[in-house]
Amino acid sequence: MMIQMIASSPKTNVERIERDTYIEYYLTITSTDTGSLRDQALNLYQPAIDIVRSNRIQVIQEKVHGDADCYEAFLDTRFEALAGGPWFSNQPFTFVEGRPLDGQTIVSLQLWGISPKNEASGVSLDSENDQIQALVWDNQDFELVYCPQVHGYYDCEEANKPVVTVQCQTMFERCSQALRRFGLDFTHVARTWIYARRLLDWYGEFNRIRTSHFHETGLYNTETEPVFPASTGIQGRFGDEECFLDLLALKIKNPENVAIRPITTTSRQKQAFGYGSAFSRGMVIDHEGYRTVYVSGTASINEKGESTYIGNAEIQTIDTLMNIGALLEDQGGSLSDVKSGVVYCKTAETYEAYKRSLRLLRIPEMPLVCVEADVCRHELLIEIELVAVIESDPTKSRWQRG
Repeated sequence: MMIQMIASSPKTNVERIERDTYIEYYLTITSTDTGSLRDQALNLYQPAIDIVRSNRIQVIQEKVHGDADCYEAFLDTRFEALAGGPWFSNQPFTFVEGRPLDGQTIVSLQLWGISPKNEASGVSLDSENDQIQALVWDNQDFELVYCPQVHGYYDCEEANKPVVTVQCQTMFERCSQALRRFGLDFTHVARTWIYARRLLDWYGEFNRIRTSHFHETGLYNTETEPVFPASTGIQGRFGDEECFLDLLALKIKNPENVAIRPITTTSRQKQAFGYGSAFSRGMVIDHEGYRTVYVSGTASINEKGESTYIGNAEIQTIDTLMNIGALLEDQGGSLSDVKSGVVYCKTAETYEAYKRSLRLLRIPEMPLVCVEADVCRHELLIEIELVAVIESDPTKSRWQRG
């Protein structure tokens, strides 16, 4: 089905990485339209459908940022857009309220997928559990499992549904249940994206629940020091739930060809667990000549775990970019290797400060989506998460987790 482009064309960025057995794609499509929700959504999906179809991309991750009050109406338009499309409308995806900053209702569509070069590798939909569907990418070297938009709301007893800590515990339990279907547990999880409606009201409790679940699932028993997933903890919602998460897990089949290792510290920041947050600064997956770096949500926090440059959005932006730049430089890369990501701005004023900082520093534009959301501390004004892909250096040490 061909959908007519109704309003101004969206801003489209395509990142293509060719490997030995597959081509990897990152698509970032940002709305430049302030028309109706239907027009905005259709104009985001049409270029995506064209690119996915023409390159025979198998979609693994689909993420939409927009106004959560329009979620149900968005679902109808997405179903319309994908009717007869190259991926299915019933494929699990993430809708999260990163509040629009430029007048849109639907901000962006981000896709990650692969185009296999042989029939032995491909992406399939596992729908054994209707409530926790998973996308599984199986190839000769690893099995990757991606579970989007997992929450605990519907599994809670009616009396406990309003209790945020119960929802959070149930969310993590459901993730473990989903992982067990594939013979996995949290020791295999490389990346989580965690969203909370009222993040600042109970972030300390969230950290306690996460750490407790990691203890229960054996994450503390794998190495001399715990190896946590890369992660983002940020404000977000899509419905009545208090919190939900996306997770990406990896089971290595051939350790000679693929390696995964955490980034616990960088040249500018120490371990996040030092101030009570159980996540790694990033996670690295080495495969077929490239290093994929999942950079956790990063803010203006120094090596002591202290928030810095309080009240100054521009300097916090610069400090955040320097923290990310240092992490990437440690891995042999730079900001020029960024393929996808999200900038979370606490206010519209922070968003303007972010744009000014990029202009003043003459930092080349990166394929990042900008939305408004609360960050994990009241005094922090900006947080950035991203994915970078860097050509591998075979002399770097390899840390295995199978």
